[in-house]
Amino acid sequence: MRSVISWGVACALFFVQAVACFGANISGDEKKQLDDLFTPLAEANIQSFTQHSLTDLMMTDFAQLFLVCHEAKSLHKKNSVTTVIPSAQVDGVTERFFGRKVSGHASAEYETSPCSNDVELFSQVDELIALGDDRFEARGTSYYVKGDTKLDRHASPDTWKKKGLKIGTSATFTAVLKPAAEKGQYVIMEYTLSLR
Repeated sequence: MRSVISWGVACALFFVQAVACFGANISGDEKKQLDDLFTPLAEANIQSFTQHSLTDLMMTDFAQLFLVCHEAKSLHKKNSVTTVIPSAQVDGVTERFFGRKVSGHASAEYETSPCSNDVELFSQVDELIALGDDRFEARGTSYYVKGDTKLDRHASPDTWKKKGLKIGTSATFTAVLKPAAEKGQYVIMEYTLSLR
């Protein structure tokens, strides 16, 4: 009887370890949310970083591009080629994605160019793995497509292929995440990019 119980405990421990190592299935909604979290990193071509190597300049450049590409209507246009971004909005983006503000701004606002739509870059998370200590590892792929292509960014590569869409793979990535203050959200602690 003891051997049966020991076998059962060993199997249960193996199952828990397997889930921790290989990840459980990601729900459709969570996958879309994670895809949307990593797509702006692909758009900004942000390079690999750790929590300590992520600089103010990297965060500032990322936030400016994110704002002009995704929240342009909330920004003031100085003229046809220059958009003005308040530093407070930059901080809002860096807190949302990286869990912290820029340590110091050179001025109260930034001036930047409009977003380019020649090539569309986006990411999909393929796997989410529990690391323990309230940390998770996301593994995914970044893609690119001609800017005027109409497609579902969250569809599978097989679906794109069946529709005759030409989608390129630009990179794979892994990232360490921790839960954000807002329920169901994550912030990115580390990001490792492997170009294809």
